[in-house]
Amino acid sequence: MKKIFELFLGLLLISSIAIADNIPYVASKWEVVNNQIVTETFSDIHGTEVRVCALVCDPDDVANLNNAIVKARVFYPNGTSFILKALGQTTTGECIKENPNTAKCRIYTTTFTIYPENPIGYYTTIVFVEYSSTQLNATQSIIKGADRLINNQNSDGGWGWPKGSPSCTNLAGVTSMGLYYAYKITEDEDYMQAMEKSLQYIKTHAPTYNSACAETGLTCYSPGTESNSGCDSNKDILFLAHLALLKNDDMIANLAKQRYEGKRNCFNPTDPIKGARAIANEIFNLRQSQGINAVALWDVGDWIVALYKLSEYPGIDYRLEADAMAELMKEKIGGGYFDINDNTITYYYLGLVGIIEAMQTTGKYTDLVNLAKEKLINGQREEGWWPTDESNPNTPDAQTTAYAKMVLEMLGEDEKAAKAATWLIVNQTSEGWFDIEEYDEVTSEGVWAIARDVSKQNRFKHLGADFKALREKVEDMQNKINTIEQKIEKIEDYNKEIDEWKTKIDREVQGIWAKLEIIQKFIQKVLSCSMATFNPFYQCLSEQQPEPWEEHCGNGICEWEKGETPTSCKADCEPEVTHDGTTELLVAQSWRVTCPFNFTLNSTLYIVDHCRAELWRNTWKISERRMNPGEAWQVNRNAGYFIKLYANGTLTS
Repeated sequence: MKKIFELFLGLLLISSIAIADNIPYVASKWEVVNNQIVTETFSDIHGTEVRVCALVCDPDDVANLNNAIVKARVFYPNGTSFILKALGQTTTGECIKENPNTAKCRIYTTTFTIYPENPIGYYTTIVFVEYSSTQLNATQSIIKGADRLINNQNSDGGWGWPKGSPSCTNLAGVTSMGLYYAYKITEDEDYMQAMEKSLQYIKTHAPTYNSACAETGLTCYSPGTESNSGCDSNKDILFLAHLALLKNDDMIANLAKQRYEGKRNCFNPTDPIKGARAIANEIFNLRQSQGINAVALWDVGDWIVALYKLSEYPGIDYRLEADAMAELMKEKIGGGYFDINDNTITYYYLGLVGIIEAMQTTGKYTDLVNLAKEKLINGQREEGWWPTDESNPNTPDAQTTAYAKMVLEMLGEDEKAAKAATWLIVNQTSEGWFDIEEYDEVTSEGVWAIARDVSKQNRFKHLGADFKALREKVEDMQNKINTIEQKIEKIEDYNKEIDEWKTKIDREVQGIWAKLEIIQKFIQKVLSCSMATFNPFYQCLSEQQPEPWEEHCGNGICEWEKGETPTSCKADCEPEVTHDGTTELLVAQSWRVTCPFNFTLNSTLYIVDHCRAELWRNTWKISERRMNPGEAWQVNRNAGYFIKLYANGTLTS
C-alpha cells in the first residue's frame, strides 16, 4: 500500500510540469519610417532608418515583463537574416502608436538602417520574446496559428496560394492537419467546423486519371492559380485517417480508402503491392525530372506514414503496401538516387526526414535510420532551426524545422525536438504565421509540430484533473488506505472458517459428482438400447441373455448376437461366396439403404435376386439380414450405426 501511495504522489509531481499559459507575448508589431507606419513587408527605403516597434503584454501584470528580453529578426529579400539587439522599453511617441493598456503591456523599440549596398526588394521583421524564468506559451502559439488558418480558409473549405487566391486541391489535407492538432489540444469547436468544411472540399474534388495514371487536372503550379485536380495526396489520406479515427467514422475511412485505391489501382488493378510501388516510383521519377530528388524521399515517407495511420482503422490494412514503398526507397538510395553524405543537395534535410519517416514507421533498415538521424542532428543550428540544405546555410526554414522536429520526436530526441519547437514559437509572427512569406501550408505544419509537443507534455491535462485539489486529498487517501488495511486484517480472521466451509463444500461436490456419474451411465445405457434396431428394448436394458438361435432361424435376419452363423443357420446367414450363376457385390454403405433391382459389373447387367445387409456400429459388425429387391432399411446414424449392403445378382442372358 505504501508503494502505491508513493507512486500516486510521484505522478502528481510529474504532472504539475506543463507549458505555462499566462506568460508575456507579442500582441502586435509594426515599423516606423520617417514618422510613418509602414506595411509588414516594405521596400524602396535604402539609406533610411527603420524603427521596429512591438507591443508586448502579460495576461497578469506588467511587472512580469521584467524577466522578458524582447528581440527582433530582420529578413533580407534574399532570405538571409540577422538578429537585432534587444529592444528597449519606451514611453515616448517614437513608435507613434500609444500603449492601450499600461497595466499589462509595454512598448519596445529599436532601429536599424537599410544601406544602399543592401539587397533590393522586400524586407520583413519578426519580434519575439526570450524568457529567463518562465516557459514558452506554446498553447497560445497553437491557437494563434490555427485561428489564422480559419481566417484564411476560403468559403469552399479550401485554402489558396497565397492567401485570398482560389483554393488549391494540393493544400487541403496538409493545411487541415494543423487544425486537427489544435483541436486535439483545445477541443475548440471552431477548429472542428473548419475541418468539416475541408472534408467537404475533399469529397467534392475527386481525382480523374489519364492513361499514364497522371491526374487530368492541375495543381497550383504557381502563386494565384486555381487547381482543378483531385484530392488524393499523401497528406489528404493522412488527414482523413486522423479524422476518421477521431470521429470513429466509417464514411471518412472509406473515402480515404477510395482515394488511395483509386490511385493504386490505376497503376495495377490486380496486384496491390505492385500498384503501391508504382505510386512511389512515379514520385521518384517526377521529382528527379524537377531536380529535387530529396523531395521524393519526403513525399514517399509521407505516403508510408499515411498508409500506416489509415491501417489503424478497424478492417483496413495497407501496411504491406507501405512496406513495399519503403523497400523501393531503399533500392533508390542504394542505387545512387540520393547521396546521404551530400548535404548541399536541394532540400537535403527534408530528404532525411522522409528516410526516417519511412524506415522508422515500417521498422526497416535501422542502420539507415541511425545514419539519417545523425546527419539531421548535425544540421540543427544552436537556435533550434534548420535550413533547407547547406547550399543556403544562413537561411532558416520553418517548414524544414517543423518536420525535422517531428521525426526527432519519433526517435526519442525530445530535447532537440523541444529546441526546434521553441524556435518555431519565438519566430511566429504576431498574426500567427511562421515563414518569411505567409503560406497556410507552413502555418499548419508549424502548429502541427508545436501541438504534438504540447500534447505530449500535457497528457495529464486532458484527464481534466485538478492537481492542486488532488494534493489536498492525499492525506484523506492515506486515511482510507489505513482503513482498508484494517478491513484486510479482519478478512484474514475469517480465513480459517472459510477453509472449513471450502472442505465441506468439496465433499458435497464429490458426492454430487458420484451421483451424476451413476445417472450418466444409466442414461447412456437407455440411449444405446433405444437406438438399437436388433434387440427388444427391455431385453437390452436388463442385459438378459438372448433366446436360443434355433427359435429364430428362418426369419430372414442373421442374428449374430443370438448365435446364428452361416453354419448354424444357413437360411438366414448365407456365406459371402460366389455361387454358380450368382454374383455378390457391395453396392451401398450408409445409414439408409434400398435393395436394388439390378446392378452393372464390368459393363454387364445383373438382375438382383436378393440383398444381404450387414448392420455395423463404428468398427463392429452387429448383425445381418436378407432383403428383397426394392426393400429399404434405415438405422440411427447419430448412435454410430450404418449398413453395408451386398446385392446378389444373376447374369442376364
